[in-house]
Amino acid sequence: MRMKLKLTLLAVAIVAAGFFIGCQGGALTPEQSSALVDAGRETSDALATEIAKAKADAAALPEGSDERATLEAVIAATEKVRAEMDEAVAYLVANQNDDGTIGPEQGVGLIAKWLPPPWGTIVAGAAGLIFMAARSRKIRAAAQSIASSIDRARKQSPKLADALNDPAVIAELQRAQSPLAKRIVDEAQGKKPAPLL
Repeated sequence: MRMKLKLTLLAVAIVAAGFFIGCQGGALTPEQSSALVDAGRETSDALATEIAKAKADAAALPEGSDERATLEAVIAATEKVRAEMDEAVAYLVANQNDDGTIGPEQGVGLIAKWLPPPWGTIVAGAAGLIFMAARSRKIRAAAQSIASSIDRARKQSPKLADALNDPAVIAELQRAQSPLAKRIVDEAQGKKPAPLL
């Protein structure tokens, strides 16, 4: 039982590390995805080799001995972990995006699947919130960058400044902006933004 737990945790750690290190950019690249799938396959092959050796060792032990029973239990647990690894690799291959990437949501789904209830649900929910917050932060930073670059261009070009200071243009921009967009622009321009509510 201890061996099974250690192997399962090792497999989960490999997949988790791959996703949480690789997903800093939002998804694993096709190369990273391929490397992760290859690592899973290599792990499965290594487990198959260990299982074969353990079966040979078990066959050499006396029938009905405690040592043989223990080794057979370890073999069964290792076979289950190998089956889970094969299932994980198949899941990753089947759930790759069209461009060959694997997104964080696929990784979280895979990791959560290996955890017993209610931990799988908790991990999936927490990871979803973390990824959503990180993505929101990236989008907000990108929007602020756009607003800041327009503001810098306005300072560099008197023609652009005149055009953007035209009351009709200002009115149209404000009409087109959502409250959140207006808040982001105000923050980027150093103005105190109005509350969203």
